[in-house]
Amino acid sequence: MNGDLVSFIIAAYNEEDFIIECVESCLNQTYKNIEIVITDDGSTDSTWSLLKNNYSANNKVKLLRFHKNQKKIAAFNNSFRHANGEFVAIMGADDINYFDRL
Repeated sequence: MNGDLVSFIIAAYNEEDFIIECVESCLNQTYKNIEIVITDDGSTDSTWSLLKNNYSANNKVKLLRFHKNQKKIAAFNNSFRHANGEFVAIMGADDINYFDRL
């Protein structure tokens, strides 16, 4: 665990219409010591491509993927297992944060 780091954990399945806004709302927090851990749960739309194209070079974002749908709880658990934060914030892939949530 990393002191004072907050890990946003996200499980995403076919969220191409919402995932970018969700991730951006995490990245744009006034509190900056964050990481975002996303497990794509075998999406069949462009969710995975959007994530890779937009965030693969961002060191605050960890991208994980199931090649076959495992369901939401398995995807959240996978994100949680890869999180390093002292605190965890659970995000729906179709949700957004206020800039000062943390």
